[in-house]
Amino acid sequence: KVSGTRRENFVSKMVAENIERQQTQKEHEQKINEMNTKKRNEQLQQKKLQEECEQQKAEREIQRILETSEELKELERNLKVAYVNKERAAQHEEAKILRSLENANQKEIEIQMEY
Repeated sequence: KVSGTRRENFVSKMVAENIERQQTQKEHEQKINEMNTKKRNEQLQQKKLQEECEQQKAEREIQRILETSEELKELERNLKVAYVNKERAAQHEEAKILRSLENANQKEIEIQMEY
């Protein structure tokens, strides 16, 4: 009977040690997974920061080119002149139409006064 009790105690002890070992292994794997996730997140954040820096650098380069390019400045001046000329042409056309309408109204008045 003592031998059977010892055996049961031994088996119980082995089962408990096995459960503890499995729990420790599970905790270890969980920590590794958390560390890997943290590392991936840090890498993604670093990549995002790097991309933002590159985007800002590209925008600064574009701005520098826009500010220093004589060709672009000349194109901008030409565009402004073209817009002014277009507006003048529209005003001139509007004035012609108004004169034409005034002349037509004046002729109508003269025709009615003759009767």
